[in-house]
Amino acid sequence: METKIINMKHQWQRWSAICGMLLFLCGMVMAAEPSAEKGKHLFILSGQSNMREPLPGSFTESVSQVFGKDNVLVVTYGKPSQPIRQWYKLWAAPADSKPVDISTNGQLYDQLLQILKNKIKGEKIASVTFIWMQGEADAEGGWGSVYEQSFYGILDQFKKDLDLQKINFVIGRINDYWLPSKGIVDGDIVRAKEVKIGEANENGAWVDTDDLNKGVNPWGGFELDSGHFPPAGYRVLGQRFARKACQIIDPQLKLDEQFFDAVFFDSTVNIKTHAAVSKAITGSKPDEKYTDEKSGLTSLVDGKYGATDQPGKQWLGFASAPDGVEFVIDLGQSQDVNGVAISILVDPVLGAIIPKQTTIFVSNDSAKFEDVPGKSFKVGHSAHVRRQKPVELKRQPLLILAETNKANGRYIKVKLVTESPWLFVDEIAVNPVPKTRPFPVEVEHPRSK
Repeated sequence: METKIINMKHQWQRWSAICGMLLFLCGMVMAAEPSAEKGKHLFILSGQSNMREPLPGSFTESVSQVFGKDNVLVVTYGKPSQPIRQWYKLWAAPADSKPVDISTNGQLYDQLLQILKNKIKGEKIASVTFIWMQGEADAEGGWGSVYEQSFYGILDQFKKDLDLQKINFVIGRINDYWLPSKGIVDGDIVRAKEVKIGEANENGAWVDTDDLNKGVNPWGGFELDSGHFPPAGYRVLGQRFARKACQIIDPQLKLDEQFFDAVFFDSTVNIKTHAAVSKAITGSKPDEKYTDEKSGLTSLVDGKYGATDQPGKQWLGFASAPDGVEFVIDLGQSQDVNGVAISILVDPVLGAIIPKQTTIFVSNDSAKFEDVPGKSFKVGHSAHVRRQKPVELKRQPLLILAETNKANGRYIKVKLVTESPWLFVDEIAVNPVPKTRPFPVEVEHPRSK
């Protein structure tokens, strides 16, 4: 009897320990999940034309995955070509600048504020984070010296009008297109101010954008150096903003890297493989002067990329033709196609420049091809810096990446029209896959003391 009582006591202790552990684990899980009772996280996205889709959509998707869709509110309001004074009501021009009409100061802020108040009406707010992608107009206008105080002025307006004790923020530094060397008076000043603001505040941060502005822009022009970004660049930037914002809200939060998986390709260096590797390809015949007789067109889908000094090896050369150069790739079966990248070689000495026009077509039967909406774009004459000043082209490989918004087909047709004597191509990549996980390696910027 005594032994039975002792065994029952031991069993009770074990069950108590198990139950205690289960309760502890449940508490940990509940603590890891944002509580609706604490309120929602409000994110305010604003700025100039670079605060455009797909940046807000990419940002919203990431923060929703981190905190839960029902625990976030995202408000986006941006206007192209607008200076910071359209948000800061007390903005005044630098003493040494030309007089500026300040009658519209703050009008975009007032519009944004009204949208905000309607959005948060009846909601309990746990945190507020301001995401800011602006500064290009102030750099161009020569108003960089008052940029820092103007940004802080906007934060003060939010604190007063939304009755906030604290507001987090993340600034996107304007990219290196906006520099004095390219005719932008205060580009270096604005960039420096944005970094200074981000590093000087524990509840603030800044993100880099310099590596995202090469490629096919939202208007279908290929640019070596642009004030805007290709769609993929905007998606990556949206996730960079989201990552920083989440880290500020909860520094102890362990982020799932799968929520930050956007990829930006601006060269073949980062391509590991793609869906067209070893697939059948037909099309225009390369010139005998620049071809590998053994492999022929198959070298365009072999997953290998040419060195810049070897036209005629991996780089196949095609003489200019009035109707352009065409290639058709058979993927073997119908599938979603989200991107097609053409790797070309620019060589002014040999007379090979950027193609005048690139068009992507898809088909399921190889008989009827339909052009992918928006993917008939001119790429030749958009390779300019500001005010149409031509970029000095040198021998270099370029990747023309066309996103297709998930077209579906088995056959991919690529048509390239060039005004130059030669066109050099070494690979046509369908649905390129990165060499490494796309998660960005963050460079920590020590905060100013």
